[in-house]
Amino acid sequence: MPNHKYGIGLVACLILARVLMADPVETSRGEVFADPGGDAKGVDESNGFMDFTGLQVYGKGDQTLLFNVETRDPIPDKPTRHRSWIGLYLDLDKDPDTGLSVKGIGADVVLALESRNGKDGYEWIVNVETVSVVGRKYEFTPKLILRNGNRLIMQLHSPDAFQYYPQFNVQGYTHEEGTWCDYLEAISVTPLVLFPVTDKAINFTETLNIELLLDPRPGRIQKMPLNVNRPVEEIRCTVDVRKAPRHERWMSTFQINLDDQQGDKILDLRISASAEEHTVMIGGVRTRPGKSWELTTLTNSPNPRFLGKHELVLRFLSNDRIRCDVDGVDLGEYPLRSTVRRVEMVSVGTVARAELAIR
Repeated sequence: MPNHKYGIGLVACLILARVLMADPVETSRGEVFADPGGDAKGVDESNGFMDFTGLQVYGKGDQTLLFNVETRDPIPDKPTRHRSWIGLYLDLDKDPDTGLSVKGIGADVVLALESRNGKDGYEWIVNVETVSVVGRKYEFTPKLILRNGNRLIMQLHSPDAFQYYPQFNVQGYTHEEGTWCDYLEAISVTPLVLFPVTDKAINFTETLNIELLLDPRPGRIQKMPLNVNRPVEEIRCTVDVRKAPRHERWMSTFQINLDDQQGDKILDLRISASAEEHTVMIGGVRTRPGKSWELTTLTNSPNPRFLGKHELVLRFLSNDRIRCDVDGVDLGEYPLRSTVRRVEMVSVGTVARAELAIR
């Protein structure tokens, strides 16, 4: 059974650091999980690489994940047996009922190092398979980064899946010649968070601090949802708007949405630019006291600065009142008609790096 101690050694960290040094993309510190050696079935001196001893999960700012797997013995240059398999099951939505049922999770994506018949016998390949309706909504590209001794680093890239599912479960299995050898218990990871947090933090049992690059396709919306399971005192978001392409039909916008338990939006705080009218609205609050929306605008002029840094702050004064602030300007107090259960960072056609702190 894995634990949350940093069980993968310094050598693994140095190997992974070397791989990442060649890539300028910012990476997370990673999350590390250990598994005891010697607990695998059907494993002897000839196939000790079927025995997990650790897993390290990293995220990169370009929507790429790195899985650093450690095994008891070195992985051979070529598979020695047919159907050798080291696999990771990803349950993106953390729902056991929406994917392939594996030891209590519902797997949506499977990433694996597996043996295949080649010209010179068996060869290793890295393969990815989507095994649920959730998984098939997205594109995934696998890549073998490193196979050295008992260290295996596999890469998995998706243009948008990990933005919609920033926290998910990972479960490991090894398999050889029809026998399931070792099992790595499901763990919850948040690898794309540049400053990673624990499972408790993502659910707001502790202070949350994350940094994320939002880069939607032109004319598209990109969201980063976070569930709220405790009372919140303050939400503070520093936004560095880097690019806002002009478009005839939509406004370039970055906003923070507050949703209720049913997923309905009850308030949003935003900065936005109207490309159609060539004006910029720096700061706005939309509330929903009834079925209609009420908009409060801070500024609306042809020349305010949209590119660059802004700060959006929401302060919860009581169970039913909230105060909003943009760039140090108080936008007033607003009623909350229901309990906040989800916070979303939303980008509409805006490339921005956002730092979000919730306490």
